Amino acid sequence: MRGCPFGAYFSSNASTLPAAEVTGNMTIRPFSIVTEIILDESGKKAKGVRIFDSETKETKEYFAKVVFLCASSFGSTQIMLNSISDRFPNGFGNESGELGHNVMDHHFKLGARGTSDEFKDKYLRGRRPT
Repeated sequence: MRGCPFGAYFSSNASTLPAAEVTGNMTIRPFSIVTEIILDESGKKAKGVRIFDSETKETKEYFAKVVFLCASSFGSTQIMLNSISDRFPNGFGNESGELGHNVMDHHFKLGARGTSDEFKDKYLRGRRPT
């Protein structure tokens, strides 16, 4: 109900987490909320993340060769806006000031549909998440 058995409907559970697990280099850290991206010395490349532990209230930093930002539409935007530096004073990747504008996310139990007499011979419902 909240995903796709074929993996076509993106979710971390169906896509990025299984791919990370296959590498053997994945560590799951529950109760951790990424608050911002940490940039390298040049200010052009992500080198880690800063997290807030919701149980211990501690802030910690984690570093990696590659950083993937796979939060939701709004979650990723919030993390990027929180990632302020000399290079990105308005948030990571926000030179245009558009970050956070025109955002689209998936809404549960919302949708749209239409009817047309031209498609009476077509199958109307398929395997899709909406």
